[in-house]
Amino acid sequence: MMRTDLMCGVVLALSGVVLAGDARAVPEGFVPFTGRVDAPDVMGGYRSDIVTVRLANGVGVDVLLPGVASLTPTFAVAPENLVLAEQHQLTRLYTATLLPDIDAKAIVALLSTTAGVERAELMGIGGVLSVTPDDPDFGQQYGLLNTGQSIAGIAGIPGADVNATEAWTITTGNPDTIIAIVDTGVSQSHPDLQTNVLPGYSPMGPSWDDDQFISHGTHCAGIASADTNNGTGIAGVGWDCSILPVKVLGFLGTGTEADIAAGIVWAADNGADVISLSLGSPDFGTVLENAVDYAAGLDVVLVAATGNTAGVPIFAPAKFDATIAVGATDNRDTIADFTTTGPEMIVTAPGVNVWSSWDTIELFGPTDGYTFQSGTSMATPHVAGVVGLMLSVNPGLTRTEVQDILQTTSVDLGSPGFDPIYGYGRVDAFEAVLAAGGAGCRVDLDGDGSLTLFDFLAFQNAFDAGDLLADFDGDGSLTLFDFLQFQNEFDAGCE
Repeated sequence: MMRTDLMCGVVLALSGVVLAGDARAVPEGFVPFTGRVDAPDVMGGYRSDIVTVRLANGVGVDVLLPGVASLTPTFAVAPENLVLAEQHQLTRLYTATLLPDIDAKAIVALLSTTAGVERAELMGIGGVLSVTPDDPDFGQQYGLLNTGQSIAGIAGIPGADVNATEAWTITTGNPDTIIAIVDTGVSQSHPDLQTNVLPGYSPMGPSWDDDQFISHGTHCAGIASADTNNGTGIAGVGWDCSILPVKVLGFLGTGTEADIAAGIVWAADNGADVISLSLGSPDFGTVLENAVDYAAGLDVVLVAATGNTAGVPIFAPAKFDATIAVGATDNRDTIADFTTTGPEMIVTAPGVNVWSSWDTIELFGPTDGYTFQSGTSMATPHVAGVVGLMLSVNPGLTRTEVQDILQTTSVDLGSPGFDPIYGYGRVDAFEAVLAAGGAGCRVDLDGDGSLTLFDFLAFQNAFDAGDLLADFDGDGSLTLFDFLQFQNEFDAGCE
């Protein structure tokens, strides 16, 4: 029998339980964008210190207006077509900087009746239309949106997340995209896993329900694709993607190489687009690697946890060539001190103090509840969920194209370029989904739908800047071969 260690570690899982009743509100001061709001200095609201005014014809910028400290043209660079600009009254628009302690709404009302002013308006605040779900525990999920909130007493760094909310403006996933969770099973009763979970399978017996002592698979399933925007619990990265439970680990998270291999093959044969493997062993035989290669041969994307033992080689199956090896970072974009690192590392994702679904008998944690867990196990379904989003916008992507996109769009951490600690960096769902949507013609670097000299210039600029966008041969470095690959694809054109 081959021993398989859960990447979060049994001791940590059982000692770090935080019940669903604990505080987990949205961080203080954070106002998520949910549409237009009547509030100052927040997304969807208005600026408190400036307003917009349109002056009447013949009124100069030196006009004295109540409550206004200064006026500056709204368009610092004047529109070139002055006739058209005047037709649409752009030339008479000004930004009015208010005097201290002046209420913006009150001054707009006053200015609207002031001589020389044709119109006064609040200055609206826009931005990237990120999607914030209504799940009450979302504020605890720094891995999806890190605003600097404190998790387990540690203040995060804003942006140290997978950028899920921006990715969701493009897609929240597709039920036809299937993420297999090959693990301890997935809860059949958890209220946050009712919509997305498909009937599963276990080579160990008839039930694919989660192990009653350790709810590791349920935790991973929640990260990848919990029911989202349902007013309950947490959000999942893959939001609307389907979860295919495959139970290959039993009592306290152990299983044989043969069962794990059988689970991988079954998932590949039963529609899995992505297989998430938050398990591993320092020893392995040919059976597991052959099963991984079988799934890869069917163009299934396999993501696997590198391990939770620093200073040793990366565990199998993450070390296999056909898998995307995933390490864990914290809420400050720092590699977790337990992460197993090495030359096989591909990307990292949040894996420290991750809040997700949990379902065991009460002695071992919450029943149909939630808990924090740490490990490369938690990082892996973050990546699986991102891949689910990518395949939702472009189901035709091959597994190698998926890996190439993850490598080139990840946020570079550690040493510049690839390094064995962070791999290619921490995944960025928004950039990955954007690239996936345009992956059919990656040489169209300026995105204008045609191949021109400007695409050459964009490639040259990226190459000169050391940007892995120019890494066309996917080896993690920029060389002459990237020029040749770009040239070949450019010459072939885009369909």
